Amino acid sequence: MGKYENLGEYKDASAEQKLAILAIEMTTPITIAHGHATILKMAIDSQSIQIPHALQESINKLVEAANDLKELREVLFSQNNQAL
Repeated sequence: MGKYENLGEYKDASAEQKLAILAIEMTTPITIAHGHATILKMAIDSQSIQIPHALQESINKLVEAANDLKELREVLFSQNNQAL
């Protein structure tokens, strides 16, 4: 059984309800990914750890993607709240 399998009960929900659920359910995974990626980037930037350049670039892309997801969630959630 998947972690979000119980959300299947909302398959017939309105788009607004689905958006609200998505915004809420995305919060924790985005926060975790953003936090860990930021910690890794800070360690690299402070030169606390030495890693290959290719891995540094991957971590930078991960931080950027996590920032984008966080911003997207905030925009969608605020739009959803205004619609409700």
